[in-house]
Amino acid sequence: MENIAGNMEKDLAGTAASYSRKRKRWQVLLVKGNGRVLTFSLFQSVLMVLLAVIAALGIAAALLVLFFQHSLTDRSKLQQEAGELRQQNQALRNQVDVLTAKLVLMEARTDEKGTAKAAKADGNTVPAIALKMPAGITADKANPQLPENGAGPDKGVEKKESGVDIRDLAVDYEPEGGVFRSRFVIQENEPSQSSLSGFCFVILKGKGNDPGEWLTLPEATLVNGLPGVPEKGQSFKVSRSKNVTLKLRAQRAPEQFTNAAVMLFNLEGRIIHEQNIPISINIKRRK
Repeated sequence: MENIAGNMEKDLAGTAASYSRKRKRWQVLLVKGNGRVLTFSLFQSVLMVLLAVIAALGIAAALLVLFFQHSLTDRSKLQQEAGELRQQNQALRNQVDVLTAKLVLMEARTDEKGTAKAAKADGNTVPAIALKMPAGITADKANPQLPENGAGPDKGVEKKESGVDIRDLAVDYEPEGGVFRSRFVIQENEPSQSSLSGFCFVILKGKGNDPGEWLTLPEATLVNGLPGVPEKGQSFKVSRSKNVTLKLRAQRAPEQFTNAAVMLFNLEGRIIHEQNIPISINIKRRK
């Protein structure tokens, strides 16, 4: 019968003797069922490697956390700067619209003075309103009077006597930003030597006749169905044709609008053209 105790004693004695002859190091001794002793002399090295790997992973995790926090800070700064740039862009656009309107007004006044001088030289007097309109337009047609009951102009009438026509009207709606966008072309029907200048609006209407339910592009307060301040409209100057784009951000249901009234005003704020057009608003979603 095998002497298990004796074998174990011999293994332990041999291990101790070898340990005394070598330099000190960590060892793991395992005793098998048969009394044999197994020695793991590389335990210290393996443990050190594991600790080094854990330390390296901890440092990497700390660096990643710092990098993520720095990225969040940069992102918030970029968002803030983007918001400021959008505000500056909108302010610059408003200034451009104001400067364009002033430029159009100055050019129209210059044309008036030149034409008036030429008329005086010929002994004729030309009304100022006729200087900015195509042939066939008179002051009484350019400034229609409202009915005594305060109602707006007849919605079924399209004022073609201004010598221009509204073509290719399209209205889009972007649900993501709640933006209504209208595009159309102002086309002269008759050639003229002078250009037509002024301000334009698009009023989106539904089936009802309540102006409170209408939507005006650009934004304006309606008085008797007409924009109260025509100078707030989009300025334009057309000699033959002019592409115009109007937009407005509003949280309104696009399906409620079935008709659009395009209104043109001269520089004195008098309506010179109104055209009602049935529409079907296109829903444009961002891809």
